[in-house]
Amino acid sequence: MVKIGVFDSGRGGFSLLKHLFESYPDWEVFYIADHAYAPYGNKSRKQVQERSLYLSSMLVDKEVDLIIVGCNTATALSINLLRETLSTPFVGIEPYLNVINIHPELVHAGRGVVLSTQGTNESERFLELQARLDPESILDYVGLPRLASIIEDAFDYSSNCDLEKKVQKELHTYIQNKYDFAILGCTHYPLIRSLIEKILEVKTYSPGEFVVKRASQLLGLKADVLEPLSNNRTFNYYSTLHNKWETVNHSNIAFNQ
Repeated sequence: MVKIGVFDSGRGGFSLLKHLFESYPDWEVFYIADHAYAPYGNKSRKQVQERSLYLSSMLVDKEVDLIIVGCNTATALSINLLRETLSTPFVGIEPYLNVINIHPELVHAGRGVVLSTQGTNESERFLELQARLDPESILDYVGLPRLASIIEDAFDYSSNCDLEKKVQKELHTYIQNKYDFAILGCTHYPLIRSLIEKILEVKTYSPGEFVVKRASQLLGLKADVLEPLSNNRTFNYYSTLHNKWETVNHSNIAFNQ
C-alpha cells in the first residue's frame, strides 16, 4: 500500500485530500496540522523551515513513500531545503499562475487576481514564479494577512453566518477592484471556494489536482478513475496542539469546496 504524508500549518491541506481520495482511494494518508505554530504566513523563513523539517521527519518516521507540502508558504520557504536534507520525494504547491498560459482566453476576456498569504506573496520563490509565468504582470497580487486564520478558526467555531461576514470584510479590505477570476494561492482558500466566488463574483482556480498528478508521476503510478468518496473513507490525523495520532473521517475535511 502506498503511504502519503501531508503537512500544513493547519487544515488548509485538507483541500488536497479530496483529490487524493478520489484518485487513489486505497492510499494510506498521514496528515499533520501544525496548529501549535500556525499560521505560517507571518512567520520568518527560519521558523517555517525549522517546522517543515520537523514535521517532515515525523512523516518519514511513518515510512511514507512521498510527502506533499500542503502549504504554499511552506513550499515557498522550505521545499528546496527539504529536498536537500531528506531523501523522501517531496511535492510542493504553488499558486496556479500558469492557468493564464494554459487558458489565455481568461486574460483576453477579463482581469485576474492572485490571492495568497503575505508570506507567500513576499517570498523569493514566488517572485521568481511570477517572473517566469507572468513576466508582463498581467495579474494583480494581493497578500491577505488573516484569511487563512479565519478559515482555520471556522473549523473549531463553526458559524456559517459569522464566517461569511468575516471573509467578506477581509476580502473587501484588501480588494477594491472588480475582477473576473481569482487564483487561490493558499490551500485554505479552496475550502471556502464557493464563498469566495460569491463575494468577489469571480471564478476561482487552484492547482490541487495537479499536485496529486505530480505525486503519482514521482511514484511511477497512474491515477485511478475518479470515483465518489466512500462515507467510511478515513485518514490518519495529527495536530501539534494535541500531540497524538487519530483516525478522522473525510466528511470533516471541507466546508463548501
